[in-house]
Amino acid sequence: MKKKNMIIIGVIALILVITIGYALFSDTLKINGTATAKGDFNMTMTCQPGLDTSIASAEDMMMDEDNGYENDQCSVDDKTMTFSTGLKYPGAQRSFTVKMKNEGSIDAYLNLDTGLTSNVKTCYDANANDTFEESECVNDSVPYVFEISVAPIGYEKSDGTKFNFWTGSEDQISEITSEDGNSIIVKPGDTLYVLIFPYFNKLVTGSGNFNYKIEGTYQFNFTQKQ
Repeated sequence: MKKKNMIIIGVIALILVITIGYALFSDTLKINGTATAKGDFNMTMTCQPGLDTSIASAEDMMMDEDNGYENDQCSVDDKTMTFSTGLKYPGAQRSFTVKMKNEGSIDAYLNLDTGLTSNVKTCYDANANDTFEESECVNDSVPYVFEISVAPIGYEKSDGTKFNFWTGSEDQISEITSEDGNSIIVKPGDTLYVLIFPYFNKLVTGSGNFNYKIEGTYQFNFTQKQ
């Protein structure tokens, strides 16, 4: 792919990490919108556990298949998406696909530099009582073991045509990229696919009965063209 393709694939990756052990990820994703011109501005959201293979495959994305997860779930309440999963060993991973549909009548823009904000909290059940007390939590992440990536992966037009950012044509991707290359444009009736991807770094070594939790908020701020 050319420059615009690489911008879309790479710019909006968010990496969060915590230490060795068994992990339970619990995150919240919110979509906000700003409307300034005439027309209906309305973004809606759904989610599903796993990579939606109708839009992209693990092979397309050059990633491993999901494995080593348990108790995975996601749900949507209006503009908020919550998901959680257990990851049992190094190399374990679980994907969640979020669909963001433009139900309005005007284009919605997601800026790849400024459209994503987050707040993270990491907890470790140090006393092994299966609860996460405030003293066991920090408002940050701890690097290099557990990672969470958030990235757009594909697009569906109102006529049902689908493509992803690895195998889509230059014309398809250019059509939904802003002139400055910094934003994805979601047109009325169309849907943007975003992957939430927590995984346990396969390079980690160690053993023990550990219990970790990471939680936070991800906010996708859609705007309309001024």
